[in-house]
Amino acid sequence: PIFNEKFSKIIKKELKTKKIKILALGLDLLLKEPLFKINEKDLHWIIKNLKKIIKLYNIKRVTIPLEENAKISSYQDYLLTKKRLKLMLKMLSKRTKICIETDLSIINIKQLFNQKGLKNLGLLLDIGNIKANGYKLEDYINNFPNKIYGIHLKKRNFLFSKSLPITSPFKEMKTVLKNLNKFKNVEDICLQNFRSDKNYIKETKKALKLLKKSVYEYKK
Repeated sequence: PIFNEKFSKIIKKELKTKKIKILALGLDLLLKEPLFKINEKDLHWIIKNLKKIIKLYNIKRVTIPLEENAKISSYQDYLLTKKRLKLMLKMLSKRTKICIETDLSIINIKQLFNQKGLKNLGLLLDIGNIKANGYKLEDYINNFPNKIYGIHLKKRNFLFSKSLPITSPFKEMKTVLKNLNKFKNVEDICLQNFRSDKNYIKETKKALKLLKKSVYEYKK
Protein backbone atom coordinates (compact mmCIF):
# COMPACT_ATOMS: atom_id res chain seq x y z
CA PRO A 1 0.00 0.00 0.00
CA ILE A 2 2.85 2.44 0.69
CA PHE A 3 3.64 2.46 -3.06
CA ASN A 4 0.08 3.61 -3.78
CA GLU A 5 -0.38 7.40 -3.53
CA LYS A 6 -3.93 7.14 -2.16
CA PHE A 7 -3.02 4.62 0.56
CA SER A 8 0.21 6.45 1.33
CA LYS A 9 -1.79 9.53 2.32
CA ILE A 10 -3.91 7.39 4.66
CA ILE A 11 -0.78 5.86 6.18
CA LYS A 12 0.75 9.31 6.68
CA LYS A 13 -2.41 10.54 8.40
CA GLU A 14 -2.57 7.50 10.71
CA LEU A 15 1.07 7.88 11.68
CA LYS A 16 0.49 11.50 12.62
CA THR A 17 -2.65 10.67 14.61
CA LYS A 18 -0.94 7.86 16.55
CA LYS A 19 2.35 9.77 16.87
CA ILE A 20 4.50 6.98 15.45
CA LYS A 21 7.06 6.75 12.64
CA ILE A 22 8.16 4.35 9.94
CA LEU A 23 11.93 4.03 10.27
CA ALA A 24 12.63 1.15 7.90
CA LEU A 25 11.18 -0.49 4.82
CA GLY A 26 11.52 -4.12 3.75
CA LEU A 27 11.13 -4.84 0.04
CA ASP A 28 9.34 -8.18 0.45
CA LEU A 29 7.76 -7.67 -2.96
CA LEU A 30 11.18 -8.78 -4.26
CA LEU A 31 10.60 -12.23 -2.75
CA LYS A 32 8.14 -12.89 -5.55
CA GLU A 33 10.28 -11.30 -8.25
CA PRO A 34 13.90 -11.35 -6.98
CA LEU A 35 16.59 -9.05 -8.29
CA PHE A 36 17.80 -11.80 -10.64
CA LYS A 37 14.32 -12.18 -12.19
CA ILE A 38 12.68 -8.76 -12.13
CA ASN A 39 12.77 -6.84 -15.40
CA GLU A 40 14.61 -3.53 -15.67
CA LYS A 41 11.45 -1.48 -16.18
CA ASP A 42 9.85 -2.73 -12.96
CA LEU A 43 13.07 -2.25 -11.00
CA HIS A 44 13.37 1.35 -12.16
CA TRP A 45 9.72 1.90 -11.16
CA ILE A 46 10.49 0.61 -7.66
CA ILE A 47 13.57 2.84 -7.36
CA LYS A 48 11.66 5.89 -8.62
CA ASN A 49 8.91 5.38 -6.04
CA LEU A 50 11.34 4.52 -3.26
CA LYS A 51 12.90 7.96 -3.68
CA LYS A 52 9.50 9.54 -2.98
CA ILE A 53 8.75 7.22 -0.03
CA ILE A 54 12.15 7.73 1.57
CA LYS A 55 11.70 11.49 1.44
CA LEU A 56 8.05 11.47 2.54
CA TYR A 57 8.57 9.24 5.58
CA ASN A 58 12.25 9.97 6.27
CA ILE A 59 13.09 6.28 5.92
CA LYS A 60 16.43 5.42 7.55
CA ARG A 61 16.89 1.90 6.14
CA VAL A 62 15.68 -0.13 3.15
CA THR A 63 16.15 -3.90 3.13
CA ILE A 64 16.45 -6.07 0.03
CA PRO A 65 15.73 -9.79 0.52
CA LEU A 66 18.32 -12.30 -0.71
CA GLU A 67 16.69 -15.30 0.95
CA GLU A 68 13.92 -17.86 0.48
CA ASN A 69 12.59 -17.42 -3.09
CA ALA A 70 15.10 -14.60 -3.62
CA LYS A 71 18.09 -16.68 -2.54
CA ILE A 72 21.15 -16.64 -4.81
CA SER A 73 21.66 -20.25 -5.90
CA SER A 74 23.61 -19.95 -9.16
CA TYR A 75 26.40 -17.87 -10.63
CA GLN A 76 23.99 -16.27 -13.09
CA ASP A 77 21.69 -15.30 -10.21
CA TYR A 78 24.68 -13.74 -8.46
CA LEU A 79 25.76 -11.68 -11.49
CA LEU A 80 22.28 -10.25 -12.04
CA THR A 81 21.79 -9.60 -8.33
CA LYS A 82 25.14 -7.81 -8.07
CA LYS A 83 24.36 -5.64 -11.09
CA ARG A 84 21.00 -4.57 -9.68
CA LEU A 85 22.30 -4.07 -6.16
CA LYS A 86 24.87 -1.68 -7.62
CA LEU A 87 22.10 0.22 -9.39
CA MET A 88 19.99 0.51 -6.23
CA LEU A 89 22.96 1.67 -4.18
CA LYS A 90 23.92 4.22 -6.80
CA MET A 91 20.40 5.63 -6.92
CA LEU A 92 19.44 5.41 -3.25
CA SER A 93 22.40 5.12 -0.86
CA LYS A 94 22.79 8.89 -0.50
CA ARG A 95 19.18 9.08 0.66
CA THR A 96 19.07 6.12 3.07
CA LYS A 97 20.97 3.03 4.16
CA ILE A 98 20.57 -0.02 1.91
CA CYS A 99 21.02 -3.50 3.35
CA ILE A 100 20.28 -7.13 2.55
CA GLU A 101 18.54 -9.85 4.53
CA THR A 102 20.13 -13.10 3.45
CA ASP A 103 20.74 -16.74 4.28
CA LEU A 104 24.11 -16.71 2.49
CA SER A 105 27.08 -18.02 4.46
CA ILE A 106 29.44 -15.64 6.26
CA ILE A 107 32.13 -16.23 3.61
CA ASN A 108 29.78 -15.42 0.72
CA ILE A 109 28.45 -12.32 2.49
CA LYS A 110 32.05 -11.11 2.87
CA GLN A 111 32.71 -11.78 -0.80
CA LEU A 112 29.59 -9.85 -1.78
CA PHE A 113 30.49 -6.85 0.40
CA ASN A 114 33.96 -6.75 -1.18
CA GLN A 115 32.61 -6.37 -4.71
CA LYS A 116 33.22 -3.07 -6.51
CA GLY A 117 30.23 -0.76 -6.19
CA LEU A 118 28.83 -2.46 -3.07
CA LYS A 119 30.91 -0.60 -0.49
CA ASN A 120 27.87 0.96 1.20
CA LEU A 121 25.79 -2.23 1.29
CA GLY A 122 24.84 -3.36 4.79
CA LEU A 123 23.19 -6.28 6.56
CA LEU A 124 19.89 -6.82 8.35
CA LEU A 125 20.51 -9.14 11.29
CA ASP A 126 17.51 -11.44 11.85
CA ILE A 127 18.54 -13.42 14.91
CA GLY A 128 15.71 -15.93 14.58
CA ASN A 129 16.44 -16.76 10.95
CA ILE A 130 20.16 -17.06 11.68
CA LYS A 131 19.50 -19.78 14.27
CA ALA A 132 16.86 -21.50 12.11
CA ASN A 133 19.46 -21.78 9.33
CA GLY A 134 22.02 -23.28 11.72
CA TYR A 135 24.40 -20.31 11.79
CA LYS A 136 26.07 -18.71 14.84
CA LEU A 137 24.92 -15.20 15.73
CA GLU A 138 28.32 -14.32 17.19
CA ASP A 139 29.95 -14.86 13.78
CA TYR A 140 27.82 -12.11 12.26
CA ILE A 141 28.46 -9.71 15.13
CA ASN A 142 32.23 -10.32 15.03
CA ASN A 143 32.57 -10.15 11.25
CA PHE A 144 30.14 -7.33 10.41
CA PRO A 145 29.80 -4.98 13.42
CA ASN A 146 29.84 -1.86 11.22
CA LYS A 147 27.78 -3.40 8.42
CA ILE A 148 24.72 -4.21 10.53
CA TYR A 149 22.11 -1.54 9.73
CA GLY A 150 19.07 -3.14 11.38
CA ILE A 151 18.19 -5.96 13.78
CA HIS A 152 15.12 -8.20 13.91
CA LEU A 153 14.49 -9.74 17.32
CA LYS A 154 12.79 -13.03 16.58
CA LYS A 155 12.78 -16.35 18.42
CA ARG A 156 13.21 -19.53 16.36
CA ASN A 157 14.96 -22.86 16.82
CA PHE A 158 17.25 -24.95 14.61
CA LEU A 159 16.03 -26.77 11.49
CA PHE A 160 13.80 -23.93 10.27
CA SER A 161 11.30 -23.89 13.13
CA LYS A 162 8.36 -21.48 13.15
CA SER A 163 8.54 -18.26 15.16
CA LEU A 164 8.07 -18.79 18.90
CA PRO A 165 6.54 -16.54 21.57
CA ILE A 166 9.00 -14.26 23.36
CA THR A 167 8.10 -14.74 27.03
CA SER A 168 11.55 -14.27 28.58
CA PRO A 169 15.01 -13.11 27.45
CA PHE A 170 16.48 -15.89 25.29
CA LYS A 171 20.09 -16.62 24.41
CA GLU A 172 20.28 -14.75 21.08
CA MET A 173 18.38 -11.77 22.45
CA LYS A 174 20.84 -11.54 25.35
CA THR A 175 23.75 -11.73 22.90
CA VAL A 176 22.40 -8.77 20.91
CA LEU A 177 21.76 -6.66 24.00
CA LYS A 178 25.20 -7.47 25.39
CA ASN A 179 26.80 -6.25 22.15
CA LEU A 180 24.70 -3.13 21.53
CA ASN A 181 27.76 -0.89 21.84
CA LYS A 182 29.37 -2.65 18.85
CA PHE A 183 26.57 -1.72 16.44
CA LYS A 184 27.74 1.70 15.28
CA ASN A 185 25.45 1.92 12.24
CA VAL A 186 22.23 0.27 13.41
CA GLU A 187 19.21 2.42 12.57
CA ASP A 188 16.53 0.34 14.26
CA ILE A 189 15.74 -2.77 16.28
CA CYS A 190 12.46 -4.40 15.28
CA LEU A 191 10.54 -6.78 17.55
CA GLN A 192 9.16 -9.64 15.44
CA ASN A 193 7.09 -11.52 17.98
CA PHE A 194 5.18 -14.76 17.44
CA ARG A 195 1.62 -13.95 16.34
CA SER A 196 -1.19 -16.24 17.47
CA ASP A 197 -4.63 -16.18 15.87
CA LYS A 198 -6.39 -14.44 18.78
CA ASN A 199 -4.03 -12.79 21.23
CA TYR A 200 -1.25 -11.36 19.06
CA ILE A 201 -1.70 -7.75 20.23
CA LYS A 202 -1.62 -8.75 23.91
CA GLU A 203 1.36 -11.06 23.30
CA THR A 204 3.26 -8.38 21.38
CA LYS A 205 2.68 -5.83 24.15
CA LYS A 206 4.11 -8.30 26.67
CA ALA A 207 7.13 -8.99 24.47
CA LEU A 208 7.70 -5.26 23.94
CA LYS A 209 7.53 -4.62 27.69
CA LEU A 210 10.05 -7.42 28.22
CA LEU A 211 12.36 -5.96 25.57
CA LYS A 212 12.26 -2.47 27.10
CA LYS A 213 13.01 -3.91 30.54
CA SER A 214 15.89 -6.00 29.17
CA VAL A 215 17.44 -3.07 27.29
CA TYR A 216 17.28 -0.94 30.43
CA GLU A 217 18.97 -3.66 32.49
CA TYR A 218 21.80 -4.10 29.99
CA LYS A 219 22.36 -0.32 29.82
CA LYS A 220 22.77 -0.03 33.61
